[in-house]
Amino acid sequence: MTLAPSAPVRIWFNRTFATNFWLMPMLRANPDGVEVRIYATHSDPNSPVLQGADLAELEPKLDDRAYVEWALDFCERHGIEIFLPRHRIEVIAEAEERFAAPVR
Repeated sequence: MTLAPSAPVRIWFNRTFATNFWLMPMLRANPDGVEVRIYATHSDPNSPVLQGADLAELEPKLDDRAYVEWALDFCERHGIEIFLPRHRIEVIAEAEERFAAPVR
């Protein structure tokens, strides 16, 4: 028997492919009945992933270092538990330890 968490699991997709719009309902319909809250950010206000998210924001235009700081702040502000990066994945991977730190 699997017990679902009492609060939704918070998942963030950053500037991902439009086709990930179709992944979002699958995450919500997971067989364990775990409630999820999906966050999406993108630079294109017409991106389908923004339409499928529970919370959507436009991404700022930043250099790599500033983007990592913005992403860390986004995770902290929203209590993100699962971050599925696509955009700037290399610099995010370089800061993996910082993203793995517990959310305050």
